[in-house]
Amino acid sequence: MTRLLSARAAICGVSPPNGIADRRPRPKPFREKSCAEGNNPHMSLFWNLSHGLLAGATGTAALNALTYADMAKGGRPASELPIKMAATFASMLDLSEFSKPAAERSEKDTNRLTGLGALLGYANGFGVGAFLGMVRPSIRQLPCFWVGLLLAGVTLAASEGTASALGQTDPREWSASDWLEISCRAASMDGQRA
Repeated sequence: MTRLLSARAAICGVSPPNGIADRRPRPKPFREKSCAEGNNPHMSLFWNLSHGLLAGATGTAALNALTYADMAKGGRPASELPIKMAATFASMLDLSEFSKPAAERSEKDTNRLTGLGALLGYANGFGVGAFLGMVRPSIRQLPCFWVGLLLAGVTLAASEGTASALGQTDPREWSASDWLEISCRAASMDGQRA
């Protein structure tokens, strides 16, 4: 009886009555490849870049939150390194109002350098995130832990490496606690990205 009702339902194109299983083979739904699967190379590039930028934004927000929480807990002042880096870049670009020595700068110029230093930090975070977005498909077989460590190294090289190359800091003079603090901050930020 159930076969007869199922056959009738198949011929007439109606659903079988309740309680009777429909044994007709169902067609597989059409599934278009997503951008990440490489349907269009330009879309794949955009997909990877946008995900990398989003990861960079997330990591930068996490680093800022961690930094401000550390400042609130320990009562430490903000770092002078971003201002020094902004002033160094300004002097490299011959921007005279920003490249004055710290004692000769007006409060307005110091505030501008503070803003430029923060923007350099965002550019570093977004840039490393975009780098991850472009490289991640080729290193997808690596576990996230190792990708996070690799990314922490790239982040440190991009930020602290640039600062030491421009003579604004010297990692050889850092204490063990300084190294631990910087490494933990970079690893926590990059753990968000990986």
